Amino acid sequence: MTANGGAGGAGVGGVGGNGGTITVKGVNRTITGVVIANGGAAGATSSAAGGNGGTVLLTGTDGSASTGGTLVANAGITASTGAAVGTVASGAAGGITLHGTTVDATALTTTGGSNGAGGAITALARTGALTITGAIISSGGAALVSSAGSAAGSVALTGVGVATAGINANGSAALTALGSKPGGAGAAVTIQSTGGVATSAAIVANGGLASTSIANGGNAGSITVSNTVAGNILTNTLTATTGGATGTTTPAGPTGNAGAAGFI
Repeated sequence: MTANGGAGGAGVGGVGGNGGTITVKGVNRTITGVVIANGGAAGATSSAAGGNGGTVLLTGTDGSASTGGTLVANAGITASTGAAVGTVASGAAGGITLHGTTVDATALTTTGGSNGAGGAITALARTGALTITGAIISSGGAALVSSAGSAAGSVALTGVGVATAGINANGSAALTALGSKPGGAGAAVTIQSTGGVATSAAIVANGGLASTSIANGGNAGSITVSNTVAGNILTNTLTATTGGATGTTTPAGPTGNAGAAGFI
């Protein structure tokens, strides 16, 4: 299933088209092909935004996890902003929401296009296991020259037993040739389970680096992993650090500051 925005036209104001909305409601759903709802890239030669990221909602008959039965999505899901051109921000972030009594999925991606924020990712298995075998990536998109870094999107995973691969919710670093720009903020990553948690790769939610003379680093994200009722928590490396600032204090002016601290 594909609902991508088209590329912007050449010339001034050639913004990318917006990604669409993909919604699947039903019971015991199996999706064997890729699902993509990306914004289109800007086509302008100077400065224009990429298209808004689309949204993907795979849910139960009434829009909840309770009526969804099993969900298997084994070919990857992507909902990202289109790439911008110049120093303007890209379009609004997209998002992915998965609902079921049990959920089994592969890679989930909402990384921003250039100068674009990452989108939120939510997966909820109401009465059974939540298993994500591919990488989850909601990081901010790469900054273009003379642009600030972009923020990551949040990640929330809930199930009766949660097993996941790596999660990347980093803010992107600024990239500046003219002026000082801050790094993007890392996002909140939350895993909640009542039947144990196992992560097979690292979870990172770092702020992005500032660039050039005096600028602030991006705020760190946060990582929360909780489990009740039964089972254990087994994680790989967890990292949530602030983005580094640039500049030093002198009689002529202040330094940049690192972003706000995160927590684990």
